[in-house]
Amino acid sequence: MTVMLQLSLSADLDAASLERLVMPGNVIQGHAKYEDQCKNCHEPFSKTSQDSLCRVCHKAISADMDGNTGFHGRNADVRQSKCKYCHTDHKGRKADIVAMDWENFNHHATDFALKGGHVKAPCKTCHAPDKKYRDAPVNCLDCHKEDEPHRGRLGKVCSDCHGEDTWRDARFDHNRTKFPLKDAHGKAACKACHPGENYTPTPKDCFSCHRLDDTHAGRLGPKCGSCHTPKTWSAWNFSHDRDTKFPLTGGH
Repeated sequence: MTVMLQLSLSADLDAASLERLVMPGNVIQGHAKYEDQCKNCHEPFSKTSQDSLCRVCHKAISADMDGNTGFHGRNADVRQSKCKYCHTDHKGRKADIVAMDWENFNHHATDFALKGGHVKAPCKTCHAPDKKYRDAPVNCLDCHKEDEPHRGRLGKVCSDCHGEDTWRDARFDHNRTKFPLKDAHGKAACKACHPGENYTPTPKDCFSCHRLDDTHAGRLGPKCGSCHTPKTWSAWNFSHDRDTKFPLTGGH
């Protein structure tokens, strides 16, 4: 029994020594812990099993390839190629086997196509050096949280008002709210009714906004619409005969 165990150990050591002898070089740092276990990446006398062994470890990429998502899944050429064609290992601990071509990479081949102002953004803006490329944020606030002037008060769907061409080119259809902007109100600056970018609650009655420029100083009550219209504040509509109990007749 002892002899058989020794022979078995000797065979394993010989196999490991042989693998070490024929190994073309050290693997990258990320694979270092597997360097003495060649079977994790190679099947003896087989050239077809290596890709399946890669996918066993790289489950996220494997899922992309199965679901046609991400860079590896959206590109037929990549999906059908062998892993080693782009990611050849055994080049040393410091080798970069991802070999990202930052200048010519086509971002449309990913789940986040670059459009508008995003085309000119430096790669490192979204891709931190200590993060995987696939972990880059895709939601607006993930990147624009620091320069988002509304401080979260308008929710997280920035695309309701902003496009990708320029952050300052904002659009908002006020007519979809409970206070459609008509006539002169359509020309009013947003901050005139929303000081400090406070959007809720915002009063909808005339007197709440026009209290300071009410020439009647509140003596005629808060129902400004009885005499005034949104077209212009100075164009008032009042009929003494119709709106009071004292019709103006004769010398009056």
